[in-house]
Amino acid sequence: MLGLAALRPSFIAAFATALVHLGPALAADGFDFSPEQPGRIRAERNEAAIAVIPPSFKFVTPGKFTVAVSPGGPPLATYATDARTVIGADPDYAQAVADSLGLTLELVPIAWIDWPLGLTSGKYDAVISNVGVTEQRKEKFDFSSYRQGLHGFFVRADSAVTSIKEPKEGVQR
Repeated sequence: MLGLAALRPSFIAAFATALVHLGPALAADGFDFSPEQPGRIRAERNEAAIAVIPPSFKFVTPGKFTVAVSPGGPPLATYATDARTVIGADPDYAQAVADSLGLTLELVPIAWIDWPLGLTSGKYDAVISNVGVTEQRKEKFDFSSYRQGLHGFFVRADSAVTSIKEPKEGVQR
């Protein structure tokens, strides 16, 4: 799946503006499992990003950016050594966007399957997790692609399979 943020409608422009220059800054050489996260990248308040938030948009909690994250494993999102703090690239992106918007981050760990209902019901301002963009999802949610999702199949070098055009072709019998 692609790495995406699913957003409540009308918030996409501010989110995209806040993320514009953060990709290279968030790359890391190693993975820190500590709950303190001393190397976490922080962002400056971005007036241009704040200015594109529609006046009618209401955050779930005033003054906070409430983001659901599914802690499925590093480097995207996992629990720190204290087994309570969610860490990884997705929480880092959430923190950077919150900083850019001048808001406090409220991170909500969720099971991945729960993100659509929680976002639709207004429990979160955004979901930052591996959410693949589908036509059906685009009818309900705005998306911001912030990393490239690549899918592939690996086969043995001596395999007779040289290409797969349909899923059923990749099934071993």
